[in-house]
Amino acid sequence: MAGYADNPVSPARPAPAIPARYLRPLITFATAAALALAPNACTRRIEIEPPPEGVPTVRVLLLRGRDRAEVRIPGPYRIVLRTDSDETEELAAGDGLATTVVTYQRGDISVSGVIARAPGIVEFIPQDVPFRLDGSSYRGSLLIAPGSDGLRAINLVDMEGYLRGVVPGEMYTNWPEAALQAQAVAARTYALARMRARADRDYDLVSTTADQRYAGLDAEKGTTDAAVLATAALALYHRGWPFAAYYHSCCGGHTADPLSALGDPRSPIQPVPCTYCEDSREFEWTQRIPRQETLAKLGVEGATGIQIAQRSPDGRVTQVDVRRGDEPPVSMTGAAFRQRVGGMVVRSTLFRVRRDGDRYVFQGRGFGHGVGMCQWGARGMAEAGNDFRQILEAYYPGAELRSAYELEDGGDHSPTNADPGETAGG
Repeated sequence: MAGYADNPVSPARPAPAIPARYLRPLITFATAAALALAPNACTRRIEIEPPPEGVPTVRVLLLRGRDRAEVRIPGPYRIVLRTDSDETEELAAGDGLATTVVTYQRGDISVSGVIARAPGIVEFIPQDVPFRLDGSSYRGSLLIAPGSDGLRAINLVDMEGYLRGVVPGEMYTNWPEAALQAQAVAARTYALARMRARADRDYDLVSTTADQRYAGLDAEKGTTDAAVLATAALALYHRGWPFAAYYHSCCGGHTADPLSALGDPRSPIQPVPCTYCEDSREFEWTQRIPRQETLAKLGVEGATGIQIAQRSPDGRVTQVDVRRGDEPPVSMTGAAFRQRVGGMVVRSTLFRVRRDGDRYVFQGRGFGHGVGMCQWGARGMAEAGNDFRQILEAYYPGAELRSAYELEDGGDHSPTNADPGETAGG
């Protein structure tokens, strides 16, 4: 399947020869990296187990647009330079890398003050230990590369290790086992879909809620690790491919249509009623916001008022008209309106609004975009005795639960019944 890749640096195969124009930066950098080591400079060694064979590698963008980052490896490591012809050269290796400063200036990446040019992509490869980036620990290896606005840091990590850092960031770790397992499958499915859709990029996912919140090794918990292990390799498929299995906090009684809520015309997710999320404090909410503050956030010059102009069949706001006195109103989607006013203010697009003096009163239900699995609903279903399969069937009707890859052979795990014309949603 497009987007699946083993770690591109293989210690079993010698690196190809590097053009002469790279040799001076390589030699200088290798010397600097060796000098950066210091006895007892790293924390005690924490060993991490190697991933099972056959698990795909995920490329997670940890940061971008920065001019500085700090890398530290508390155990054996290698540092490799990648060239523009996809060749590699080992720069340094050792038993522990002290805190090393990586900087970006005028399109070049500098490690410990030594520039790694053309194209300046440096990979830090720990050997069975985590690496630390700006104080946070991660599994796998780290790519540092120049971007258009600063350096990029990309974590190359196996899918199952990635999920161990995602599930505790997306769901309360003390929730029922079945809910955590459903979350693990949904997150795995979403990641697989993004890997396929973004195969032509240098990363598959970002580490924020723009995709899925990923906090690496520091976030891992026993309950969520067990949920990932219990559902290892399982993902949801539609017409032969994993799809963007969206999820959200609370639907308020009915999930949303992905087209009207997210503008995703390709998603196979269907809106469904939900009777299990009433325990959420966001099931019903009221917010009172100063009128002028609300209008100012909309970014519409001369705005004098707002009016809900259109709703979806399930009651969610799909169009808001911003009035401008005698001028024609400016229309925006309900999702765009919520984003501008603030997602913590207007908790979902399932809302009504009225004016009360110099304030707007928003009354609504649910929290989040509303598409796919309702997490509070999953919790309620689990507490009612449903297993993770039943939870997934409820929120992703018609999807097929299957193994996305084999964990034993490490071979090609592309679906054999894939429809080449289908593309990942989102």
